[in-house]
Amino acid sequence: PVLFRKCLVESKLLDKSEDPEFIPPSLWPYIQELDFYGFFARRDLPKYKDEDYELNDSERILDPLRRSIAAKKLGKFIYEALASMPRLHSVRIVQPVWEYDLDVPGIPWYVLAAVLGTAGMRSIAIGGPICHPDDRLPPDAEFVSIAPLETFHLERPLSLHPPRRIPTERETLHLILSRACRSLQRLILPSEPSPLTAMETWDWPALRDFSLRGERKNRSRPLVKLLRKMPRLRTLSLVLAEPARSSPPPIWPSSFSGRCQIQNLEKLTVTHPNPDDELYAHLPGTLRRLSLPCWPRYYVHHCILREYMTEAGAKWSPAILTSSKMLDILKRSQTPQLTDLELEYQADDDDAKLWRHVGSSYPLLTGLRVHRYRADGELEVPVVGALAFQSLTRSSRTPSLARSRKLKLLMLHLDFADLPAVTLYDDGMDEMQHPLPEQTRQLTQSMATMTRAADVFAKTLSSSLEYICFLRPLRHEERQWVTFNVVRDAGVGEPRAEPFEARHTYKLYGYS
Repeated sequence: PVLFRKCLVESKLLDKSEDPEFIPPSLWPYIQELDFYGFFARRDLPKYKDEDYELNDSERILDPLRRSIAAKKLGKFIYEALASMPRLHSVRIVQPVWEYDLDVPGIPWYVLAAVLGTAGMRSIAIGGPICHPDDRLPPDAEFVSIAPLETFHLERPLSLHPPRRIPTERETLHLILSRACRSLQRLILPSEPSPLTAMETWDWPALRDFSLRGERKNRSRPLVKLLRKMPRLRTLSLVLAEPARSSPPPIWPSSFSGRCQIQNLEKLTVTHPNPDDELYAHLPGTLRRLSLPCWPRYYVHHCILREYMTEAGAKWSPAILTSSKMLDILKRSQTPQLTDLELEYQADDDDAKLWRHVGSSYPLLTGLRVHRYRADGELEVPVVGALAFQSLTRSSRTPSLARSRKLKLLMLHLDFADLPAVTLYDDGMDEMQHPLPEQTRQLTQSMATMTRAADVFAKTLSSSLEYICFLRPLRHEERQWVTFNVVRDAGVGEPRAEPFEARHTYKLYGYS
């Protein structure tokens, strides 16, 4: 019961026309969670195409028929196997999808139908596409029963290739969500195939967590028409890339006259926020986490997207707000209970006002992450030395970030002009044991800049501060959070920032 509570099956071994290799029936009573990993063999898809001239006419006719019979037989086996697992409640299907690999088999309908129809199923998570480009929903798909799901998670890597648009994928999602909408509590979807217009017509009385990720779809209907159908929503995450030559529309336009109850909202993430969005004026005062970043990160557009995205065929806009516009959004929202805040913006003349607003408006703030990009013509970030940062933190007349008495974690990307891209290797590589002089110089210069800045924050901010992290650029357009611990010797000297050992740092590729 303990060892076999969660089991993993290699998908290609299960999906075979001969006897499938599967978990022994003696273990079925113990299984609660079942993972399928890898690609299915897809016995339901035709193996041969017209250009396979070695086949005679009879083989061309009979082979698809044989494969269809084998697929139905296998589907019956899978359905009966899952139905014989009385404790099974969660299935996860993981397909290893690389950034530019669009030719992914997808999930056979007979596998998906068996999972959906298992009576005790409560959670389904799918990584990768749900359908193959050649898929078509069978005529009897409408009659497939679907368990009262509580979680449905369909996710693709947030990679850089253009989004796949497969009609059957939208139809499949329509079929699943239309029947599961009343029981779902957590829903994570890619934006491109999601039937958003149809979803506006369904009721979502139990939904608490809704996430939409991918490329923003150009549509005339605002998202607030969908949100008003989700009265119990606690977490909303809209991580959407902005199409080129467009500007982010408001989620809640001023022209919307209907009602939308979001008084239960606790966590909100909106990429490329619109300053005129009425959503921020309607946020409940009990909101705990607010994240207003870019996606992809603004620095990714300049170091990666220009080269790779154009080749891949996708066109996204590097939309980013200024300090002034970000300040306008925060002023419109009355959320004094915030404990976590994330901002991404380009500095302008209101940069100091923005920092002072953060320090004075969120007294319970414990975590702050800021991606600040230098203003046009700004050569040095106002942090180190006798620079403008003093006015951001030590002003005696205006409340500032130094007044945040509960702040424990500060994560910053300050766009230092003198921060070189560092070449780092894994611990086991020879280059790490014997770095070249140039690599040593890069690392020394990078650490010196970040250490000076960390010391300023450690000495200036509240005694509650425990950790300061800076985002360091690496070679090959990667990024790494470098963590400093704020050290305070009892009664001796000022606080200081000490870097953690290298093994405590970690890399975040592109979206740190």
